[in-house]
Amino acid sequence: MSQVATPAGNLASIGKRFLALLIDSILVSIPFIAVILAMQFSGYNWMNAMQGRSEGLAALAVLIVPLAISIVFLAVIPLFYEGLMLQRGGQTIGKKLMGIRVVSETGTALTKRQAWMRAATRVVAVSLLPMLASTCCIFIVIVPFWVVGYYLVGVFTKERTTPHDMLARTRVVMAGAGVPPA
Repeated sequence: MSQVATPAGNLASIGKRFLALLIDSILVSIPFIAVILAMQFSGYNWMNAMQGRSEGLAALAVLIVPLAISIVFLAVIPLFYEGLMLQRGGQTIGKKLMGIRVVSETGTALTKRQAWMRAATRVVAVSLLPMLASTCCIFIVIVPFWVVGYYLVGVFTKERTTPHDMLARTRVVMAGAGVPPA
């Protein structure tokens, strides 16, 4: 796709945005994978640890601990990673590597509110809600369609805005498009 001129400069291509998201997803996943592997290979068994306690408490621990770990690593860490990085200059590591930046719809640096609104909306929509929906076996089938559809919205809008860009009133542009860093 060619780049579209906007008040914010040249819009970043869908391909660059996707690659930046992929890079950021891999970076944020590394601690999650490390914790899961450590738990897997440590030999620690929640059921054995709960032996001698009530069955209800043991079952609760088996459900609560993985859910808590999932929420922390699939929602909390990505929220802080993206929110802090965007607040400090409109770029995550993936966006820096791809040469793109998030700016306000007028082309100025993001406000703290915009950075955190964009991060929170994206994390809730593509991490937290799908994770919670997939706990209900029937919804696990629609989760991939939800996530793909969420991002696909950006392909069909004039300024390539996804729902988190629309809500936070942001645009993703080429980093060298004359936009001053925050």
